[in-house]
Amino acid sequence: MENLKHSVLIRSILLIGVPLASVIMLPEFSMDPINVPKAFVLHLVGVFGLGLLISNAKLLWGTSSRPAFIVTAFFILFLFSAFLFSGAPKIQQMYGAGGRATGLISYLALVVLLLCAMLISNISNVKLLAIAILGVGGLNVFYGLIQASGGDPVKWSNPYSPVIGFLGNPNFSSSMIGLSCVAATALILQFKVSKLAIAALFGYELLALFVILKTQSIQGFVVFGLTTGMLVLIALYKSEKVKNIWVGIYAAFATVIGVTAIFGMVNIGPLSAYLYKISVRQRGYYWNAGIEMLKANPIFGVGLDSFGDWYWSVRSAPAALNSLNANTNSAHNVYLDIASNGGFPLLIAYLALNGLVLFRGIKHLKNFPNFDPYFSAIFVGWIGYQAQSFISINQLGLAVWGWLFGGLVLGYS
Repeated sequence: MENLKHSVLIRSILLIGVPLASVIMLPEFSMDPINVPKAFVLHLVGVFGLGLLISNAKLLWGTSSRPAFIVTAFFILFLFSAFLFSGAPKIQQMYGAGGRATGLISYLALVVLLLCAMLISNISNVKLLAIAILGVGGLNVFYGLIQASGGDPVKWSNPYSPVIGFLGNPNFSSSMIGLSCVAATALILQFKVSKLAIAALFGYELLALFVILKTQSIQGFVVFGLTTGMLVLIALYKSEKVKNIWVGIYAAFATVIGVTAIFGMVNIGPLSAYLYKISVRQRGYYWNAGIEMLKANPIFGVGLDSFGDWYWSVRSAPAALNSLNANTNSAHNVYLDIASNGGFPLLIAYLALNGLVLFRGIKHLKNFPNFDPYFSAIFVGWIGYQAQSFISINQLGLAVWGWLFGGLVLGYS
């Protein structure tokens, strides 16, 4: 971006801060060794990034940046309205609930991250940051292999699969590894790297799928399948050798498979025996509770990161009957978390921001004549993050990539 001040510094902060926020953990030094260190790094990125945004304030009001700046300004406004008027404890709203750390400061830092990424988005920076997620995924795969073999030096208290990577939970680890494959797949589809590099990328994906299998979580497979399918569709669409009819056939086939898989995850259809889990039913209870909170508090919500304070009082009768002692501080759906925490205004602002990213991304794909592997990787990676956010918690180690990629799409397009 022309006249951008301190562009190298902004890029360095993102290249260091985002990967570090994904992998940092302090098992010997913190009561919450996963989320607190990640939040601390994210907050540092937010503080330094805010100073750099202020020095580039005129660019944020430029023609291309103005829509995103306005939408994020409204998002921030409604964050503060929930913080001030919801009635939830201010300290909890400021720093987030225990084990989550997704309070006001974290969301403000994510907004700063998005805007910084938007300002520095160009071909070279997008390439660097797309490859960065491949590196973070590689670290999680390596650590996951150690955990799967029983050689983890850290003795985690974890009732689920031991393969939790650097994110503290098999579901998050699974999603992170699946998301990292988006860069590998895009490079393979480019067909402009050496045969050795293609073999290495295929090898990485096979290892990644093996570790995802060991997590015993389907989220990584969902993210991998969705992003791979979309990247292949984009590559076919941009290929001069493939006629549109074959692109349409592939899209129709992929849609049928995708819809069947979605139905399978909710215990409907031929794939239900393989994809449905009791935890999906439990998520349904959490989603219903989130909707009830939104209906009861439509303007200001129940307060930032305050879902857990309300869950037992609004849960349904089937939830109480089938999971009497189950409690949670998240709807296990980022959109419902935002809606229940901040009401309809905050939800609408979040939807508008994501709608803007989606519109800009599709517009660029339509206008660009060839297959652009790096832009395709970040755009499809952003879609993959959004997909997993429908069935998961806003874990900061994952969230930083979703907001980073969203900002890069806004700026690049």
